[in-house]
Amino acid sequence: MDYSSNGKFEDNVTIEFIAMFRFVDLSMQLSLDEGNATRRIGLLSANNKLEYLLKYYLLYKGFPDMWIFSPPFHHESLHHNLTVLKVDINYLINIMNSFAPVRTKIIFMADARKCNDKLPKHILQTNKQQMNVSINERIDQMNRLWYAALRPNIYNSKNWNVFLDATKITCPLVCTWHIDGAHYVGVWYKLMSEYILSILCHS
Repeated sequence: MDYSSNGKFEDNVTIEFIAMFRFVDLSMQLSLDEGNATRRIGLLSANNKLEYLLKYYLLYKGFPDMWIFSPPFHHESLHHNLTVLKVDINYLINIMNSFAPVRTKIIFMADARKCNDKLPKHILQTNKQQMNVSINERIDQMNRLWYAALRPNIYNSKNWNVFLDATKITCPLVCTWHIDGAHYVGVWYKLMSEYILSILCHS
């Protein structure tokens, strides 16, 4: 995609999407013998996908200029209570701070609102059983946990730059632009991409 701050398509921007189903995604792990030989050549265990990305994939490929971090709130809300989520959130922030270089600007994007009318019935039932609140209420609760954890990083870290609150942005669009209650139509992602790129161009 080519985009520039004056609206003309001039500067080359390479975009890579890396999916993570959970905050602590165990779909990719690397277990190593932590003996002297392993440490001597600089190999590190990766307990989850994010650790693998930070310690290996991005380290050798090269970290991006901008990292848009948009956690999957809906997936997390079905599996964990707020106490566990708070621990996971602090872990994610700490490990990203440990490995991401200063030149990588991190934008945190809160999850967009969901449409209960379009969500499958079994998902709504699970939400009610697990949380005793609606999915959007849980997203608001999780946002507050993230904001509290990120606040000192915004002031003191050179990596974390912006809160992008997709939760509030999508309030007028709930059920209008939804495909299945959780995901939006393509135009939503196009508009958000252009908005995020405009932040990059003017920063």
